Amino acid sequence: MLNDRDFDELTYPIIELYSKLERELLIEVAQRFADYGEIKGVLEWYLKKLDELGGLDRNAVKLIAETAKLSDKQVLKMLEEAGYRSIDFRTYDRAARLGLTSGAVNKTVIANVVANSHKALRDTFRLIHTKALESAKQSYMDSLNQVYLEVSTGLYDYESAIKRAIGRLSDKGITAATYRRKDGTLVRYSLEGTVRRDVLTAVNQLANETNDKVAEDLGADYVYVTEHLGARNKGTGHQNHESWQGQLYKRIGSEPNYPNFQQTTGYGLIDGLAGVNCRHLHYAFFPGVSEIPKRLVDDAENTRVYELMQKQRMMERSIRHLQKKQALQSASGDIEGSKKTAFKLKLARSQLNFFVKANPSIRRLANREIIYTV
Repeated sequence: MLNDRDFDELTYPIIELYSKLERELLIEVAQRFADYGEIKGVLEWYLKKLDELGGLDRNAVKLIAETAKLSDKQVLKMLEEAGYRSIDFRTYDRAARLGLTSGAVNKTVIANVVANSHKALRDTFRLIHTKALESAKQSYMDSLNQVYLEVSTGLYDYESAIKRAIGRLSDKGITAATYRRKDGTLVRYSLEGTVRRDVLTAVNQLANETNDKVAEDLGADYVYVTEHLGARNKGTGHQNHESWQGQLYKRIGSEPNYPNFQQTTGYGLIDGLAGVNCRHLHYAFFPGVSEIPKRLVDDAENTRVYELMQKQRMMERSIRHLQKKQALQSASGDIEGSKKTAFKLKLARSQLNFFVKANPSIRRLANREIIYTV
């Protein structure tokens, strides 16, 4: 059976690939601002840099194609592992021998779910790749126009204007997805953040869909929903994952002490079980054969860990931002700025390490603070 840590283990290779891709795309942009000393005028510099857009486009296409080729094989492997590891074959085989199921687990069902999930995720990655390529070119043009405007109007010299542009580039990253909040605010997801969200969601949905099909085939009346520390405790009803985790449910209908599974957990909804960033899993439960897991989480402890994890995520985002900033400063020739950022990065990593050691109920995740050398 899959647990909370298994999701990180399964998704790590894909997230690592795309973290590296985002960094390489940003460096492709930043490197084109490293030479400005011999340019006689700002317009000449601008036109020269404008000509380099074609080279950036070719290199970006190559980088994305190489990553896509590597990632597709790893995505299929990840989905296959998630599908088969999510099934409690031993318990279901025992239930079948006792005549409690309509038969053994049909592995063809699992294979079909994996194949459909792979196709859907492949389509998702095509959109991500297209958006990332557009973002890399747009980031270059935004930076180029910003530097040209600031230097031509006399607001800053070349060096200062380029440093400002690189700072904004590291803040923004490579955009791979956008959406609008209800208040109209446009939210941009970085390439790394988009892949992290979509891959985790795809793995969880695959595992839940596989178990759903298996429960249906086996004729199970009940399902158990897993639990983990730090479960979402915001919102009401199915939105509050803390309220329904670690419990038994009736698959169809309801009865005393067994509420309806779908109505209670919001299974299939974007903010319910198997929704975006959810790590909960449900599986068929056969009374007298399946074991009821001992409750590991109480609400007070879950809330405490949830708040700790939110602080940890904020510190991890700061580390990722600093590592990107340092790489771009180095690529654009800002050696002094790179040294200063390296010191801040070292301090941020030390602070996170101290925070995790001081709170044993959380753990440090390598794939959330991936460091690459320049």
